[in-house]
Amino acid sequence: MQTVSPSAPVRPIQLFVDATDTTHNTFDVRMLLPVGSGALTLHYPRWLPGHHSPYGPVNTLAGLNISANGQPLQWTRDPLDVFRFQIEVPQGVETLELRYQSLTPLQPRHGRVTITPAIINLQWNLVTLYPAGVPCEQLPIDVAIKLPDHWQAATALTPTARANGWQHYATTDVDTLIDSPVFAGLHFKRVLLNNDNGIPVHLNIVADDAKFLQADEAHINAHQRMVEQAYALFRSQHYPRYEFLLSLSQQLGGIGLEHHASSENGVDCDYFTDWDNTAWHRDLLPHEFVHSWNGKFRRPAGQCVPDFNTPLDDRLLWVYEGQTQYWGQVLAARSGLWSAEYARGSLAAVAATFEYKRAGRHWRALEDTTLQPIVTDRKPLTYVSYQRTEDYYQEGQLLWLDADTRIRELTDGQKSLDDFAAAFFGVENGRMQRLGYTLEDVVDTLESIAPFEWATWLHTRVQTRQPHAPLDGLARAGWSLQFQEKPSGFTASLEKALKYADFSFSLGFRVSQDNSIEDVVWDGIAHQAGIATGMKLLAINGRAYKKERLDDALVDAAKTRQPLELLLQQGEYFHALPVPCFTGPRHPHLVRVDGTPDRLTPILSTKAG
Repeated sequence: MQTVSPSAPVRPIQLFVDATDTTHNTFDVRMLLPVGSGALTLHYPRWLPGHHSPYGPVNTLAGLNISANGQPLQWTRDPLDVFRFQIEVPQGVETLELRYQSLTPLQPRHGRVTITPAIINLQWNLVTLYPAGVPCEQLPIDVAIKLPDHWQAATALTPTARANGWQHYATTDVDTLIDSPVFAGLHFKRVLLNNDNGIPVHLNIVADDAKFLQADEAHINAHQRMVEQAYALFRSQHYPRYEFLLSLSQQLGGIGLEHHASSENGVDCDYFTDWDNTAWHRDLLPHEFVHSWNGKFRRPAGQCVPDFNTPLDDRLLWVYEGQTQYWGQVLAARSGLWSAEYARGSLAAVAATFEYKRAGRHWRALEDTTLQPIVTDRKPLTYVSYQRTEDYYQEGQLLWLDADTRIRELTDGQKSLDDFAAAFFGVENGRMQRLGYTLEDVVDTLESIAPFEWATWLHTRVQTRQPHAPLDGLARAGWSLQFQEKPSGFTASLEKALKYADFSFSLGFRVSQDNSIEDVVWDGIAHQAGIATGMKLLAINGRAYKKERLDDALVDAAKTRQPLELLLQQGEYFHALPVPCFTGPRHPHLVRVDGTPDRLTPILSTKAG
């Protein structure tokens, strides 16, 4: 199939996106596409890196009209692949004009909201069609975006001219374009976090209101230290500059999405203005920053594909995402975005979840969960604990803690997973082009740091079903998972922010703000008693439900050994159920094991540059 004349210089695609309609949340698009005559296939991006799944939002594409020299052309959609559009280009035609819209969600029930009256998050895959048959990195493209008056924008693309309301950017390629989203807003702030080696790192903030842009110097300093700690870890930079894109909004959909030279980060409005109560998502920016090295520069070989419609092999996501999850929280602690105590609280919650809330590990290995984005497209599950979800993130985190403490033990503290990170992700400092890796590459690098049976170790923990979570790393770190009556600072902050009460490790469920039962643990106490997700908890022992009342009832039941009497509603039906839970309130904590080396504290401590 012909896309451009192979004998002539490739002319850039021209893409113009009018983003001024913030009332109807519509991107209006005009594309000028260089072509040759004959059959042409256009792709709408389907496999999106970071999403790990083949569900590009083609449903938002509307109004597609294609013309040549002012004459309309017919197009057809491939009935077996709705992301493919086929056109017959007449003889002598060199350029097609495409007009279409991207109708983005107006409400969360339609999908993630990307346009509000004050903020725009333009992801170029929403507005891009590209010709099949040529690798995306070989397709040059010129782009321009029109924003509402007085708005400012940030992106990893290089801005050039601005005229008649249009912001133009330097010629790039389709691969880089789709990896370079835009955050724009009426209320905008840009902060330089680092400029080591003349490579700037900016924090670009857009917000619902100007008041949310106010940040104390100490809070900005913590983000600056996060960049410094990442450089101390990876000892390299693989981008010409890096742009953190951060939205502070209750209207724009939340997001955490990695890119090579930028990241999309969406949190609540009060990220800076209510600092003490927003720690729970302050590992987001470190996580996405780590991805510049792990997942973007170095990525699994099965994800080094020529375009956005070639399937991605997700089987190494326990490295791509699992080790990023590990380093993201380590960097949060090392930089002061988190305290060490808060980081331990998070780790305790992860350890408890995967030891006591994953009955599904008896039928499903960790590696199989790397296919979960394809299986469910991140839709809600009836029984997360039994079905398993994208466990490669947090169980992967435990796996890499195990590896880190094992390396420290094997080398008597002389080396650690930090050395692996520098050797594996910091290779070829300054290189921008992606570099693929295989499982064998991971094993070989681990062997070079600390000789051990790494291939067997990883095979057992990743590719075979394991009845227990990988908690050896905690024990080797000198800490144990224990349960206490009061929640940790991490657990308490999560309950407050997400508005639920967590009884997962006693009764085996959570209770939402509207008293709905959530996340019933498969084969747990509540499940065995006949309680199901979606029921409403009305009363405990004859009195109306309150969190404090249920806590008190759990304490009493532990003493009296008498079942709790819970009254629940399921649709039009009511259930009075005895629930024999005699554990008392149980919340996960990490407790220091006397007489053992403390390897966790050095992991979480600031690293010298």
